[in-house]
Formats: sequence, C-alpha cells, structure tokens
Amino acid sequence: MKKILLITLIMISAGIGAFAQTPQLFKYQAVARDNAGAELTNATLTVRASIHDGSASGTVVYSESHNVTTNAFGLFSINIGSGTVISGTFNSIDWSTGNKFLQQEINFGAGFQTMGTSELLSVPYALYAVNGTPGPQGPQGPQGPQGADGPSGATGATGATGSQGPQGPAGPTGTTGAQGPQGPAGATGATGSQGPQGPAGPTGATGPQGPAGASAPQIGFKATSNGLSVTDATETTLIFSNEVYDDGGNNFDANSNFTAPSAGLYHFDVNVDWFVFSANGWTTIELYLNGVFYEESLNGLLGGLSYTNSHSTNNIKLNAGDVVQFRIYQFTGTTQNIVSYGTNLSGYKVY
Repeated sequence: MKKILLITLIMISAGIGAFAQTPQLFKYQAVARDNAGAELTNATLTVRASIHDGSASGTVVYSESHNVTTNAFGLFSINIGSGTVISGTFNSIDWSTGNKFLQQEINFGAGFQTMGTSELLSVPYALYAVNGTPGPQGPQGPQGPQGADGPSGATGATGATGSQGPQGPAGPTGTTGAQGPQGPAGATGATGSQGPQGPAGPTGATGPQGPAGASAPQIGFKATSNGLSVTDATETTLIFSNEVYDDGGNNFDANSNFTAPSAGLYHFDVNVDWFVFSANGWTTIELYLNGVFYEESLNGLLGGLSYTNSHSTNNIKLNAGDVVQFRIYQFTGTTQNIVSYGTNLSGYKVY
C-alpha cells in the first residue's frame, strides 16, 4: 500500500505586514513515499485538508481539496485556503477561540485514506491578527535621505487638437485682375419642353374610298330543352340539349355551356315553361360567368295554372373564351316539372 510521510513544514505564506492585507491562507508541504520508503515522483494525487475545532475529533469548521502532482523528489505543496471548498468558509474561521487541528487525507485512486491529524501551532494563528485589536501607533521615525533622481519618463502622447478659433475679420478687397482667356464651350443643355401646338391646318381633300372589308361572321344561336324535374329550393342547371341553330361556330357543349367565340356584347333570352305550378311560389334564373354567379332574374308564379313560364333577358360583355351557363331555382315547397315545349335559350352577338 502507498503511504505519505508528512513533513512538518507548515507556514504562513506571507508576513503580517498590515491587518487588512494579511493573506487568508497558509502553506502545507509533504513528501509522498511508497511502502518501501521510496519517493513517489511525478505522481498525481488528491489531497483533502480539514480543520477541526477544539480537538482532533472536534467539529470540522472548514474542508477543502487539491489535485496535486509530486515533483522529482516526491514533494508537493498546497496553499490551504485556496483549494476547492468542500464545506465551511476559510475567512470565517475564528482563530481566537480554542485550539485548531489539521487533518490530512490522501486519495491514491481508491478513496481517501487518513494520514493523521496534528495541532496547528503558533504561526497560523497570525491569521487572528486580521480580527484582533491593533496596538498603539509608534513614534514617527526620522526622515531618510533624499533618493537620487530617477530617469526621465517617456514623452507623453500628443494631446487632442483644440477647437477651431473664431474667424478673423475679412481683409481689404484687392484690385481686379486681368480677364482670363475664354473657357471651352460647355456641354449642350437638355432639350427644352415642347412648345404649344400650332393651329390646325386646312382640311385636306377627301381620298378615294377603299375597297369594302370582309364581313364579320354573324353569331346567333338557339337551343331547346327536353324537359326537367326541379327539386324545391335546389339549384338546377338548365340543359338545352336540342340545338336549333348555331351561327358563327360550335358554341354549345354537352352541359349547355355557351363559349363566346370572340369578344363583344352578347344578348341572351331564356324562357322556361312549367307544366302545372301546384302552389304559389317564385323562381329565379341565374347566369353564371366562368363558373361564378353573375346575375339573376326573379319571377313570381301563381299555383294551379298550366304552362306558366319564367323568363330572363341578359346583356353581357364577354371576352373570347368566356363560358356562360344558366341555372334555375324554384320555391314552392314541392318538386316542379319543366316541359320541353317553349323552354329554350336563344341569343346573338350585338357587336
């Protein structure tokens, strides 16, 4: 088993020159040896120092640890009061009451082993002077001889520039000098703004009439329905599946969507014939443009009449490729039937 041979070389690390400047620590040194008495050189150890109050088994008032490495002679030294604190406060130890005992423990890697406990003698008690009452001030000593002058110090840095003083009065005006040579021509200036418009000239003679242009294609269309059942309070798409005429292009698809072949103003007429309206109510015919609601026509109807109808007239500007669709609502409280005769969609391009 490794062991420690303690050297009783315990001392204050600095003299007590003034009460407020006494170092709050003292030095502890020891030599580490193995079982055969040979020094443990360049070995890493952990040292724990604990100060007991009153006796070797008294209360521990302070404890700290140090990680140390021995030198080539197995020697290590620590400053008690500067280690890693385990418990207590070193500066709070009351050195004026009771004896103080120092316990030394060494950890060789398998836990701390006690190396003994010894009483602290007079030197560490100099720490008591920090809290003790100072003696009376001694008489002032004679003045010593004046020392030799020291070497001149280095030149100091240049100071900051001061603020500018006020401007002096203007001097008298000198005589006019001779005119200098003419300078080169300057760059061309920017173009000025346009002047006002002049009066209109006389009307010229009428030129010959040009050849007649090609006629624009005429666009007109009409389609009828095969009949339809319309549930109460339910939006229903009107299907005009029987094309009567379609001038200017194939404008209808299978879902009765009308696609504008060119841009312009279009006129639409929608007429819906009902077989028998079983109750008083009303209908609305809605125009959808590109799948979005655009406008509607509201019709009030009397119940019990045969072949009553709802009607909608719309004028709308379309772009080429715009799609128009018509849908219908009826509000009578029951399902109503649209008949094929008289139910149709017709229209044309105005311009």
